[in-house]
Amino acid sequence: MNALLHNWTFMRGLRLLLGVVVLIQSIVAKDLLLGAMSLFLIGMALFNFGCCGSNGCGTRFTNKKTNKTIEDVDFEEVVDKK
Repeated sequence: MNALLHNWTFMRGLRLLLGVVVLIQSIVAKDLLLGAMSLFLIGMALFNFGCCGSNGCGTRFTNKKTNKTIEDVDFEEVVDKK
């Protein structure tokens, strides 16, 4: 129940709003496929799943074995003298 009530972001609210609008349009148009897509959008918003739902698009890389953050590597350009 906590997942439904907390951690609402802009994208989660946008998915819910878009899903409700598409659901209303599918009822008006009597379109079953559009209704299924709207229920999918509503489900994504309510249960917070998707590609970026639960920190799926994090930018920090960690080593899973040691749980340490991988440091940035400095590169030096090598110029060929001919």
